[in-house]
Amino acid sequence: MLNVGDKVGMLRKVKKVDESEEWTLLTGKINKITNTKKYGRRYFTNIFYPLDADSVDLNTEDMEEAVKGKTYILTKEVFGLNDDTRPYAEQWIEWANKNPNKAVSIFCDFMESGVCQDEMMSKWQIIYTTDQIKEAKHNVQKYMRKHGSDEDFIENISDDFVMGFMISQGMAWSDYDNGIRPCYHNN
Repeated sequence: MLNVGDKVGMLRKVKKVDESEEWTLLTGKINKITNTKKYGRRYFTNIFYPLDADSVDLNTEDMEEAVKGKTYILTKEVFGLNDDTRPYAEQWIEWANKNPNKAVSIFCDFMESGVCQDEMMSKWQIIYTTDQIKEAKHNVQKYMRKHGSDEDFIENISDDFVMGFMISQGMAWSDYDNGIRPCYHNN
C-alpha cells in the first residue's frame, strides 16, 4: 500500500523530435488518497488520472517480484517507485533504448509505430528479451519431452506457442533444472 508523498511511475515508449522512439519513465507523486463506495481506494497524482489503488499496489508487487528474478518488466501500467523498482526500471530503460530489437512483448507484436496490434492486450504488457524467449523455448521443449509429448511436434513448436504455454502454465523461464518460477501476469 502506498501513501501520500510516494512516487509512482509508468514505462512507455515516446517519439522523439527526429521520429525515433525511446522508452521513458513517466513519474508522478501521490498527493491524495480517497476511499469511496463507488470507486474504492484511489490514488491521485500530479500526472496520472485517478488511479485504482489496488491495481497500482498489485503492479508494484509484480515489479518487486520482477526485480528479484530480473526476467520481465511491466510497461504501460502504473506501479509504485521505491528503492527496488525505480533503479530496475531505469536500468531496463537504458538497456532497452540501446537494444530496441531485443525488448519484445510476450502479449503482442508491435507495428513499426510501436503501437500494439492487439488492442485488448495493449494496455498491459510484460517485456522479455529475445534471449529469454529462446531459453523459454528450450525449457518448454525439455518440459514436453519429460511429459511424453510427440518429438516431431516438440521440434517444430513456434515462439508464439512457447509464450502461450508459459503463460497458461504460470511458468517463467530460468534454469529449468533449478525449478520453475511463477510468471506474474495480469488476469
